[in-house]
Amino acid sequence: MTGGPRSDRRTFSRTFLFCLAASLVEGKVWKRRLLAEVRPPGPNENGVLTLKLSDFPALAADFGAVRIGTSALANNLPTGLFYPILVNRAPNNVFHVLSSQCTHEDTVVRAYSRTSNSCVCPRHGSVFGIDGRRISGVAQSALRKFDAVFDGQDALRITLPDMAFAVEARVNAAASGRIEIEFLAFSNIEYELFHRARMEDPWARIPFASSPAGAVSATSIKGRDDYVKIYSELKAEAGFLQVAMKTRTL
Repeated sequence: MTGGPRSDRRTFSRTFLFCLAASLVEGKVWKRRLLAEVRPPGPNENGVLTLKLSDFPALAADFGAVRIGTSALANNLPTGLFYPILVNRAPNNVFHVLSSQCTHEDTVVRAYSRTSNSCVCPRHGSVFGIDGRRISGVAQSALRKFDAVFDGQDALRITLPDMAFAVEARVNAAASGRIEIEFLAFSNIEYELFHRARMEDPWARIPFASSPAGAVSATSIKGRDDYVKIYSELKAEAGFLQVAMKTRTL
């Protein structure tokens, strides 16, 4: 996945703003870069994934489907923390967004097939409908379903309760005034950093350093189930930064 306008359509993200505050104190101009969360994390906060349908040709027509995840698969299981999601398009602009986690033994279910009119578990053959309902097999319940809202044009907004993550940002004086960004990075998931000057501007991916004095040349970092710190060297006086988990079709 690349930066630019498409990036904010295919990432799970945490956004915060930065600005330069200034005042006159005892005849001297005082300036300081400030940071604040746009959407502070809370105990019951949901993650949100917004898909731009034009990025996914398979979703252009009824009965189209994609499977999207944040990590690769191995032996029909995710290598990272999160299961992929299934996005299935039904007639009349209805979208069914499902967890791919089979309700029998947690295997990743295959993407919906119009030929068989079903989603099939490759391990024991359980069969689920386009809307996630159980049709047959050893699984005894339907696939988990997520709320999704289509704007009638090109954007599908999906609410994912398990995907929220927190980012703490600060200005690090010891790192030549760089913005230090700390977050919990899950194993086998890649993270990127994006910037935009105004809310209406498209996101653009920007490089960062992995140490306070390191080269600002990294464009992604892999998680290891621990907190990581990255450092931005933006010269702008205001704008928005976003830490995002990369997604991919599987």
